[in-house]
Amino acid sequence: MNLSEFEIIKLANKYFSYIDNKDIVKSIGDDCAVIKNNSNYFQVMTSDILIEKNHFLFEKITPYNLGWKSLAVNISDIASMGAFPRYALLSLGINKKVNYNWLEEFYKGILDCSKKYDCYVIGGDTVFSDLIVVNFSVIGYTNKPIYRKEIKNDYVLVTTDYHGYSGIGLYLILKNQDIEDNIFLEKHYKPVPRVNEALFLKDNVEDFCMMDTSDGLYQSIKFMCNNKYGFIFNSNNSWIDKKIVDFCNKNNLSYMDFILFGGEDYELSIAMSYNDYLNIKDKYYKNFGKELILVGKFTNEAGIIYSNKSIEDKTFNHF
Repeated sequence: MNLSEFEIIKLANKYFSYIDNKDIVKSIGDDCAVIKNNSNYFQVMTSDILIEKNHFLFEKITPYNLGWKSLAVNISDIASMGAFPRYALLSLGINKKVNYNWLEEFYKGILDCSKKYDCYVIGGDTVFSDLIVVNFSVIGYTNKPIYRKEIKNDYVLVTTDYHGYSGIGLYLILKNQDIEDNIFLEKHYKPVPRVNEALFLKDNVEDFCMMDTSDGLYQSIKFMCNNKYGFIFNSNNSWIDKKIVDFCNKNNLSYMDFILFGGEDYELSIAMSYNDYLNIKDKYYKNFGKELILVGKFTNEAGIIYSNKSIEDKTFNHF
């Protein structure tokens, strides 16, 4: 029987939930682990791995973009906790396909990402591997950790941008249509962690929960529902981007599949009261020049519903 990611996490929780250690605020099951320091800050920690052929194709991604992306996806997890990144450790498995020039460009991508988000690479490990493996562990800090499962019945869901771009980017790559300056490919190859947006929300909204959408918009909603709530998508479709629809209609594809299950957009899903959304949306727009996108609302009735129909879960299984 194949194990699902949920089953692996559940079993790990069984063995590694250290309830007797008061310094551990949050362990397995959220975007980051949270440790209480002696200072005024909580320490948040995450680790994410990218494996050749599973997460990227060596021939299809530049070493610069792979370097950027491998750090950025970890920083996105830090952001989703309402934290700022600070230190990173890099474990790297490489083989004979990697030469000096490739490695230099890879490091440049990491460096540019680390400079943009003030996250310092301070060590790690390197080994020989049949497949290229990139694993970052990142440490960040916050005075108020934000979790993914503390929603309430009257909460609405907003996101920091539209979903589906990265999934279409991957589709183009697999179809050998990796066109230069394509907006879908840019989103897939070079995600932008929403650190500043997350810190803004933490400082301006009292009660909310948040996670990143690395596994897709549907999966983030499912996690937030936590088998206690349901969700209804807004019927006005303001959360559906016209560029996504136009591309999919032109290519006879399902735009809903890309929007809900495409994954790797690395936006933030934020659940808060509707009143808090109304109070914050104009200030957010003034700060970032873009709107918080209102996706839908959580309910007491089970199911994730769009257009009066329950949505079938098509989330990609890594195992």
